[in-house]
Amino acid sequence: AEDGIRDHCVTGVQTCALPIYVCFGNECAFRLGFASQSDFRAAQVRQRSEARAENIRRLVAREKFIATTPGLAELLKRAASSTNPFVRDVVAKLDRWGSLSPAQINAVSNALNRDEQRAIAKANEPQPTTPAPEGRVEISGTVLGVKEVHSDFGTSFKLLVRLPDHNKVWVTSPSSSRAERGWTIRLRATFTRSDRDEHFAFGSRPHLLDEQPPVGEPVAAVRSEEHTS
Repeated sequence: AEDGIRDHCVTGVQTCALPIYVCFGNECAFRLGFASQSDFRAAQVRQRSEARAENIRRLVAREKFIATTPGLAELLKRAASSTNPFVRDVVAKLDRWGSLSPAQINAVSNALNRDEQRAIAKANEPQPTTPAPEGRVEISGTVLGVKEVHSDFGTSFKLLVRLPDHNKVWVTSPSSSRAERGWTIRLRATFTRSDRDEHFAFGSRPHLLDEQPPVGEPVAAVRSEEHTS
C-alpha cells in the first residue's frame, strides 16, 4: 500500500519496493509472556538445544534398533532404491520414531519382494516387434486387469488387454462384457496409439465379439467387485 505498514516492531515503513525489518525488543517479549528480550532469546536457545537432543536420541535409537534387528540393515539397503510409496512411508516412520513393529518390517519385505518379482517378470516378457493397433480394428487378447472409472459421464470399466503380439491396449469395456482378469476377449474398437509408447494404444467405442473365462472358471452373472489396475 502507498502508506505502508506501521507497527511498533517494524523499523521504517513497508512499501512495495522495500523489505520489512523487525526489531524484537522487550515489548514483544512481554506480549509473548517473557520477562525480557533476554529471557525470550534464552528460551529459543533451550528449544533448539532440546530439538537437537531429541534428533540425536532418535538417531541413536534407530541405529541401535537396526543393529539388534536381524536382516533389517539388508532390508533397508533394498528399500533405499525403492519408489514404492508404502515402503518409503514406513522407512520415514523408522527415521522419525527410531523403530518399527514386526508387522511393519514384514510388510516392507513383502512389498519389496512383490516389486522385485514384477520387475523380473516384466524384464522377461517378450517384446513386441510391431506397433500397437490403430484405427477401427478387431483385436483379441488376455485381460490383464479391470478398473472401475468414475467421471462426469458416469461409471465405466476399463480393460488392460495384452495382445498375442505382446502389444497392450487400454480399452473401454463393452457394456455387455463380464470379463475379469485372466479372461480372453475379442472385440472391435477404435484405437489411438500412444504418443509415448508405440506398443500401447487407447481404445474407445468397443463392440464385444466374444469372451471366455479361463478353463474351469465359472462365469459370474455380475462383474466382480475385485479390480486391478
